[in-house]
Amino acid sequence: MVYIDQPAGTGFSPVPPTVENEYDVSNEFNDLWRRFIDTFQMQEYKVLGDVGSKESKTFQLKEILLYDPSINEDGVMMQASAVSALNYFSNLFNRNTTLMMHINQRADDCGYTKFLAETLTYPPPKDFPTVPYLNRDGCDVWSQAVTAAAYFNPRFNYYHITDFCPYLWDQMAFQSLGSGPTNYFN
Repeated sequence: MVYIDQPAGTGFSPVPPTVENEYDVSNEFNDLWRRFIDTFQMQEYKVLGDVGSKESKTFQLKEILLYDPSINEDGVMMQASAVSALNYFSNLFNRNTTLMMHINQRADDCGYTKFLAETLTYPPPKDFPTVPYLNRDGCDVWSQAVTAAAYFNPRFNYYHITDFCPYLWDQMAFQSLGSGPTNYFN
């Protein structure tokens, strides 16, 4: 098993970051992986996701696991989708009607509901809109949703929303929300 903290400067990677965009991240990884494959003579092993490259001997998809990836801006991943997710999974929470009305109104007022309606389409919009009102007072609906969930379930885990007491310990996951040893890299 190979663990890669990437791009440089994240996780346990001790070097300063050198990337400025997702293309730099991809190029950095492709270079590292090509060198790794060549060093250990692993050509034609099925080990990693296909990047659509002509180098099919280096990059062949078998399996891939992403733990806690950031795949977009926080505004898109957290704020714009928070209330929609809260509504979708409302059966997991002891939802208060007043809270649900308030938080849905905040999502409407902050433009998140409209943003999702415009962007979650196929084909995607030609000019992808930016997330509205991220810094406006009252538009941090993600924190509001997490706080509300924690009132119902004090051990609420936003990485796994179906967790209830007792909190199940997982060797491979973040332990900041639970208890037990944190010996992931030990």
